Amino acid sequence: MIKLGLVGAGRWGSRLIDALARHRRLELAALCRTHVEAGPRLEPSVVVTSDWRSLLTVPGLDGVVIATPPHLHAQITAAALERGIAVLVEKPFALDVDTVLHASQLLGRLGGTLLVDYIHLFSPAFQALKERVPAAAVTGVVSEGFNHGPFRHDYSPLWDYGPHDVAMCLDLMGVQPLHVGSVWQRGAAESGLGAGMYSVDLEFPGGVLAHITVGNTAARKARRFAVATADGWWVVDDLKSDQLVFHPHGGGVATVVALAATQPLDLVLDAFAEGIQGRVDRRFGLDLTQRVTEVLSAAAANVAALSLRHSLRAHVEPP
Repeated sequence: MIKLGLVGAGRWGSRLIDALARHRRLELAALCRTHVEAGPRLEPSVVVTSDWRSLLTVPGLDGVVIATPPHLHAQITAAALERGIAVLVEKPFALDVDTVLHASQLLGRLGGTLLVDYIHLFSPAFQALKERVPAAAVTGVVSEGFNHGPFRHDYSPLWDYGPHDVAMCLDLMGVQPLHVGSVWQRGAAESGLGAGMYSVDLEFPGGVLAHITVGNTAARKARRFAVATADGWWVVDDLKSDQLVFHPHGGGVATVVALAATQPLDLVLDAFAEGIQGRVDRRFGLDLTQRVTEVLSAAAANVAALSLRHSLRAHVEPP
């Protein structure tokens, strides 16, 4: 068994604990959580601590999974890599490009295994979409990822939901967008930094446009990734039983693509296990993370500039 440590036992950390308990090759050996005595029942052999630094000293760890707030990701990642421990870290890896660049330089110097969990890249539906639709066939993308909440105090829903949609767009297209446009559509009274709905438009070479909507003040949940081609729309919808459907132009009969009944989180952990054993693929490293962070940073800057213009206009226009 491959022995892992887990830093963070919140909502997502709890899901990771469950996923590790059913995994055939991975074993939870150590857990860092704020309250040592709180949380789900664990095997007696699991070392529990409230200090992530001490978790990294547990003998025999092959890897560590980081499910903390983003401001801790780079620090814990660096400490793990320096000890020769493989890292699986949740998105967003960081909230600025400089932090990603520094971590990338460290990874290049130390080597090691690093996987950022853009979980939707691992879904059977998205993988089946990529097998059927090459980048050259894409004429447009519409991506939606939103819900009511969560409301965070340390980063906005643009950085909470947006990494998934941007990562899927970049992975599908294989290139950076030529232009990034964004707007904060509406806010909310709920507490949290930048609560609201965000619209982001990406323009790719060849005039291909991707329209992304993300946010935490929606009345309903959505996780939908639709790709237009000359023949019709390929729609990945995580909330439907038929998760990949092709809708031909002109209202013809839709085609449902049969998929393996495998949870994306299990596939992420499978990939991490393979990486620890030396079999990495293009999803490892920080290249995609740097590209995603560049896009989101540009979108956030556009939102800030638009907010400033609205604020100045309010002060100069007559009542």
